[in-house]
Amino acid sequence: MSALQNQKKVYIVHGDQESQNDHWFPWLSQQVQHSGHLARRLILPDANAPNFQIWQQSLQMQMPKLDPESIIVAHSLGCLASLHFLTQALSQTQIKGLILVAGFKDKLTALPELDGFIRQAKLDMAILQK
Repeated sequence: MSALQNQKKVYIVHGDQESQNDHWFPWLSQQVQHSGHLARRLILPDANAPNFQIWQQSLQMQMPKLDPESIIVAHSLGCLASLHFLTQALSQTQIKGLILVAGFKDKLTALPELDGFIRQAKLDMAILQK
């Protein structure tokens, strides 16, 4: 097997009120690359006013071909967006792993502006757990 076949692809998904350059995202990307793997910090538009459909389209465009060497690391609202996306994507393939940091799936009293986004997310736990 060639080195490219063993190369992991790590997708880093930010949450609301964040960008791909916030928090630990650049550090993680750098660590992954130093380990000889591919890292991609995804860009989700209008993170200050996240739109569910636009974020789903962005995930699809930036992760068009997931495979058994793909790993997704998501933070905050990016966790819920990624899980919904994976409910669709994993019906055709599997991924290496999923790391969710500070994720949630229920409405947050402190952030009622996210209720509409949260309500649209549909998760199929049977698909996600495999």
